[in-house]
Amino acid sequence: MTIQRQLLPLLIVPFVLLSRERAAQAQTQNPLLPPLLLAQTNTDASRQVQAEALIQAFAAEDYEQVRQLIDPRLQALWSADKLAEIWQELIQQSGPVERVVASGITAGPISTAAPVCVEFANSGANCSDPQNIFVVTFSPDGNIVGVNFPKFQTISEIAEQFARQLGDGDFAAARGDFSSEFKAERFPDQLESEWSGLEQRWGEFQGLGRVRENESEGLALNDASIVEVEMAFARETVTMLVLFDDSRRIVQYLFPD
Repeated sequence: MTIQRQLLPLLIVPFVLLSRERAAQAQTQNPLLPPLLLAQTNTDASRQVQAEALIQAFAAEDYEQVRQLIDPRLQALWSADKLAEIWQELIQQSGPVERVVASGITAGPISTAAPVCVEFANSGANCSDPQNIFVVTFSPDGNIVGVNFPKFQTISEIAEQFARQLGDGDFAAARGDFSSEFKAERFPDQLESEWSGLEQRWGEFQGLGRVRENESEGLALNDASIVEVEMAFARETVTMLVLFDDSRRIVQYLFPD
């Protein structure tokens, strides 16, 4: 692993401002990142530090440190072994992380997201490529409640994986491809409660059927891409609609009434 562990002591260093050179370079090269302003609030800068520290901890394969950086509600659901599994799946395709290139902050109605651009061994440091971008999500109280990894799958593959994770009861992983806003709204315990209600209604989950992207304009919703996933339960076979934004993040999923 070429990256060194550079985890900043967050209690001692409350914030770091990007240098003028780095901010200017990031704005020029990284259209996917929000404008990196020279004057930031202490809170925003602190979250950038935390976001970069999280990605550096993953890159150093220090999964216990990753666990310490995420929201306490999620720590019990993500063991070091489970974190290692998803990280190794990523770097098998991308190669190891060589360095963090730049980061930014974007505030939403519910959450704050920190995009972090990295240089992968297999793809260089092109921050205009979404496959070089991690997105770390913060709750309103400043805890890390999710991280979106770069995606190498189609939306149909992501929707199928999401449905399988629901069926397997892996609710922590199931929200992994949610958008930052949706991730801040939906936690694993909520997914579990909702899924339990579906099985009470339709019987035990049996498996998946057809998965297809719906290209009908009549089903368009707020310019979202839609994937239909057929799901068989003991007493009913239903179609779940999975809605994606243009970054291939899940922004909603819908079951029949």
